[in-house]
Amino acid sequence: MQQISRSHRRAGIVVFLLVCACSTLPSPEKIVPNGESVSSADVIDSAELPDAGDSAATPAGTREEAAMEAGRETRHPQSGLLINSLLFFPVKYPAGDWTPADLDFEDVWISAADGTRIHAWFCPVTQPRAVVLYAHGNAGHLADRAPVLQQLNRLGLSVMIFDYRGYGRSEGTAELSAIIDDALAARKRLAELAEVTEAEIVLMGRSLGGAISAQLSRRLKPRALVIQSSFSSLRDIAAHHYRLLSWTVPKASLDSTAALQACDAPLLQSHGDADKTIPIELARKLHSAATGRAEFIVEPGADHNTPPSAAYYQALDSFIDSLPAHTSLRKQNQAGFPEDRLP
Repeated sequence: MQQISRSHRRAGIVVFLLVCACSTLPSPEKIVPNGESVSSADVIDSAELPDAGDSAATPAGTREEAAMEAGRETRHPQSGLLINSLLFFPVKYPAGDWTPADLDFEDVWISAADGTRIHAWFCPVTQPRAVVLYAHGNAGHLADRAPVLQQLNRLGLSVMIFDYRGYGRSEGTAELSAIIDDALAARKRLAELAEVTEAEIVLMGRSLGGAISAQLSRRLKPRALVIQSSFSSLRDIAAHHYRLLSWTVPKASLDSTAALQACDAPLLQSHGDADKTIPIELARKLHSAATGRAEFIVEPGADHNTPPSAAYYQALDSFIDSLPAHTSLRKQNQAGFPEDRLP
């Protein structure tokens, strides 16, 4: 009887610790006019997905391996449920401003690999310097990022932003095992709309979106990779915020470090040195894995949800200028943008 009671005591302690850990979970991030968020929920923005470059051309075996890399552990479904609950804080339509002033966009509907309909905004400019796929953070929806889209348009960039499943007007429920597929489908559709190849697209993501962009780069090398306020791996960010629960996160889940080691595309990375959600040390760890030309911009005094500075956008402008022009964009700019795509 004494042995049984000790077992029960141990089990009780484990349950107590898990309850204590869960009681410290951050509240969902609140969206502010700058287009990003203000709570620590974005902390887990770091969720990354396995890349599937061109899903139609990817062998089944490779896709299965990528799924495992992204943390799709079918042996421990409770782990996936826990990760999803800590990672995603979607807001559904019609909450928010879906008719922002001074932003020309067209609604785009995309079918993911499993048939789930994903909603996106395509914001083109005439004679674009680059075509960008933007992956946002883990809270709110795409309409909250209108100011970011406006700024990117001012830099001469055609941009598509998409909502992960379960966010905004997108169908389904947000889950780590599927949002990479959403991103893959969005990249493919953007290439069709902008009349470029998928390899000519610049991948840009913030926080969770940075991890997603890194995974996409692993499958198919992009023209460039732009990462804002993101982390090295999901396990690393879990260890920082949920030390007692981090063991539930598969080691290879959303491993952005491994993704950068596998892709030598030009990289522009930025991070605030006062970021309490994703410590700058994790950003530096990620940056150290880059194998190609890489720039690291420190935003002095910036926390996780501080809007990018004017100096950052100047650096982004110079970075885009430094990229070699691709054939599709060169031809497009010579001929002019198709009339039915004018903003």
